Amino acid sequence: MAHNALTYPYLVEIFPFEVRAKGLSVFQWFSRAALFFNQFINPIGIANAGWKYYISYCIFLLFEVFFVYFLFPETHGRTLEELTFLYEDDKVVEQKRRVDEEIRNQDHGKDINIDERLEAKA
Repeated sequence: MAHNALTYPYLVEIFPFEVRAKGLSVFQWFSRAALFFNQFINPIGIANAGWKYYISYCIFLLFEVFFVYFLFPETHGRTLEELTFLYEDDKVVEQKRRVDEEIRNQDHGKDINIDERLEAKA
């Protein structure tokens, strides 16, 4: 995956709503820093080291490939709700508890949880 417009939907998928703006800001900051480096530092390195400078560039690209492959979560085939479960486990447990309690109140105190109710509907 290249650095293109698809990075923004990916970031929206992986960041919880509460930190999405901060995450996109950090991404923008690093993108601008990389563009600055590309525009002003690379020509100096190529002028001084010649073709050897490309070796350091290739090593950094290799590092990026391994970093993305091993540390970025896979989002293919998952809904946004499933991705929420990956990053907001504590909140999901709390929400499930509240839903169970609300259903119990609606069923006039019957001891039934959300999983049993979903299975009964299926």
